[in-house]
Amino acid sequence: MTTNTEPMAADQGSSADLAELVDLSLTLGLPEHDLVILAEGNTSTLTRPGSFAVKASGAQMSLANADDFVELRWEPLVVALRDERIGNDDVKALFRTASPGDGPRRAPSTETFIHAVGYGLCGATFVAHTHPTAITALLSSTIEDALLTEVLFPDEAVVGGVEPAIVGYADPGIELGRLLLREVDEYQQRLGRSPRVALLKNHGVVTFGRSAQEVKAATFMATKAARVRLGALAAGGLSPLPPGAAEHIAGRTDEQARLTNLFGPQGAPDDVER
Repeated sequence: MTTNTEPMAADQGSSADLAELVDLSLTLGLPEHDLVILAEGNTSTLTRPGSFAVKASGAQMSLANADDFVELRWEPLVVALRDERIGNDDVKALFRTASPGDGPRRAPSTETFIHAVGYGLCGATFVAHTHPTAITALLSSTIEDALLTEVLFPDEAVVGGVEPAIVGYADPGIELGRLLLREVDEYQQRLGRSPRVALLKNHGVVTFGRSAQEVKAATFMATKAARVRLGALAAGGLSPLPPGAAEHIAGRTDEQARLTNLFGPQGAPDDVER
């Protein structure tokens, strides 16, 4: 991805960045993928150092164009997430403060905060949030968290990482962003890497990547993994890979070469040293 380092007007990323973001949004919004309906879901990308463009509230991913995205700085949003004194009543003013100009021309997505976590903590260049039916079904069930994190098949680990982050339910917006931030903090401390996939209880999925292709692939693979779980549960129960197998397959040289062929040499967010 080409990063625009020249000054630009508020709410405007480089044409290349936004074109890639629009294409990602349109693809994830296709009805046949069953990831979102109506105005569900949101996508974003870094536009220049410290800033990202995120889908505006109420815009439909299946109809997205460059005018459906607004630019914000991620650092003030992450700082706000770490400050428990800031709540929902402060969000509008916070978005104005985070805007590179006089304020966003359209209201950013309610879920802007989960995107800020991706840039501020996970080293992402693109973030996608969707509500796949299969994933939301699992996350709205009584299934134990351990059955969501154990890897069932090789490509689940290679594309999506060896373990997703699991985030409890919270109201969409700043509270969910705060809960995701805490989970990512804990995940990084425990595993020494950042998640590529975060599963949001009773809600959906967030994927973090260094390219639009990475977040698209992680979203599709997480959705396949949910369908595999639903099928395995219907067939009698889950049988995960043996202990250590997920780490082994994800770290194999040939699998890493395959990822490079698919997505380029950028590397994945959980490869960023902390």
